[in-house]
Amino acid sequence: MIYRLRLVPSRHYEYISPSVKEVLGYTPEECYADPDLIFRAVHPNFRRQVETARKGKGPFDQYQELCAFHKGGRLV
Repeated sequence: MIYRLRLVPSRHYEYISPSVKEVLGYTPEECYADPDLIFRAVHPNFRRQVETARKGKGPFDQYQELCAFHKGGRLV
C-alpha cells in the first residue's frame, strides 16, 4: 500500500493506492474522505510511531511497517 499524505496546511491524502482495499478493506475514496481513518486502524503498539509522523517529525526517508486492523477486524 502506497500513499502520500500532506500534513500542512491541512492533513489530506494526495494519493492512496487502490491496494488499500486489499490490505485494509477500505476504498481509496473512504480514505480521501477521512484522512484519520487509517490512523485509527493502527494497532496500539504502533500509535506512538504514527503520532510522531502526524506531528510532521520523521524519519520520512524510510519505509515504515505498521500493524493495523482490517475493516473486517482482523490484524494485518
